[in-house]
Amino acid sequence: MKVLSILILILITSCVNNPQRPDIVEPTSAQRIQTVQTAIVVDVKSIVISGDRETGAIAGGVIGAAAGQSITESDVESGIGGVIGGIVGSSVGSAIGNQITQKDAIELFLELETGKVISIIQAQSQYTFQPGQSVRIVRSGGKSRVLPD
Repeated sequence: MKVLSILILILITSCVNNPQRPDIVEPTSAQRIQTVQTAIVVDVKSIVISGDRETGAIAGGVIGAAAGQSITESDVESGIGGVIGGIVGSSVGSAIGNQITQKDAIELFLELETGKVISIIQAQSQYTFQPGQSVRIVRSGGKSRVLPD
């Protein structure tokens, strides 16, 4: 039971992903120089960022294997049950992990001052964007976020 509790705790804590909202930044971004560029919103599309399948698959596989192994007293049958339980648990855990960690997001199509159009995807936030709106693109460490101007 202890192992099961630890695995569930690992699954829950792993669902805390890096922020993908433009109004939340990582602590490592504080007191760092970031590049800022202005752009105009061309279009906004609602999308979904897929969830974390890997963590759910691992946790589900371990839990399924433990449950499958405990179905009988026979070593051979317990081994078979553990393998089958692990496969089923991994599949179910993957689907659950994906579902509970999905994020509503937007894809912003932005026209830079050079005329080039780029796309940036970010999680939904308190900000709303409309075509024709002026925005700021903040870039740091290979990541970009879009904020209203």
